[in-house]
Amino acid sequence: MFMADKVDNHVRRTFDQLLRLVPESERTKVDDSLESFSKEPYPSCQLQPQVILIAGQVTGYRNDTDRELPFRQESNFFYLTGCNIPSSFLLATLPAQGASSTAPTTTLFIPKAERADIMWSIPPPEVYNARKMFDASDIKHVHHLPEVIDATLKASPDTIFHVLPRNSSLFPQLPTQTLTQLSTSNATVEEQYLLPAFQRTRLIKDADEISLIRKANEISSRAHETVMRVLGLAVKNKISREEGAGFKRPLLPGEWFIEKEAEAEAIFVASCRREGYVYLGLHLRCSFQSSVLEVPTIKRIFR
Repeated sequence: MFMADKVDNHVRRTFDQLLRLVPESERTKVDDSLESFSKEPYPSCQLQPQVILIAGQVTGYRNDTDRELPFRQESNFFYLTGCNIPSSFLLATLPAQGASSTAPTTTLFIPKAERADIMWSIPPPEVYNARKMFDASDIKHVHHLPEVIDATLKASPDTIFHVLPRNSSLFPQLPTQTLTQLSTSNATVEEQYLLPAFQRTRLIKDADEISLIRKANEISSRAHETVMRVLGLAVKNKISREEGAGFKRPLLPGEWFIEKEAEAEAIFVASCRREGYVYLGLHLRCSFQSSVLEVPTIKRIFR
């Protein structure tokens, strides 16, 4: 779970980059010495309120089955919320310059727990528990999203809604009901600025984030070493097994002879997860020559 100040900083940084991409026609000129809400010198400020509206990832299923695929939150959504709940939404608002407060506010929308969720899987948290888990100005159930959009438009009809590219297979899509609501209200919806803003923002790393990246690299390095040590036992013919191992009882990790890519990957993932990193993964391309495992390409995957 992200720290509260980390999420808040990410939202502020994203809005700051977003405003740099919005055309001058949607901002107003001010003195060059004015500092933006992010405390960085910025030659202009916004004229109209800006809203980021983004969908989280939904739970995927195997084709023509009810078997769930492993869930991974959409990265930009996770970056702004720290929320790993499927089918969630975020509405982040930056008021117009000159309002009583120019700090962004965020409303996180999470699904309401249904009876089927309780019966078959871990249900989403109740709102009062979610408020303890995630940093947001407000947290509501998903069915409140239309009324919050209505309230936003009534308060500021000139609000600009920034969304990720619509009709793209690369990102979770906003509900048809939401897009229809924005269309019928003649709201301004922009989809060309938010993705570049994310791409710019996520290049910015503060000292704490750099420290986390270093920690992830250390965990990954130890996992690689673990795999190589297990492989090395086999190469040196030093695997020893007690009588009955593999027959009377399962083999222990130190007794494994790795023959398949999936077995090496399992050891790598297990090593990472023992240190608390669920999403640190490894992709291997392996070839076999005379029963000797070779790993010509190793690619680390980070969020």
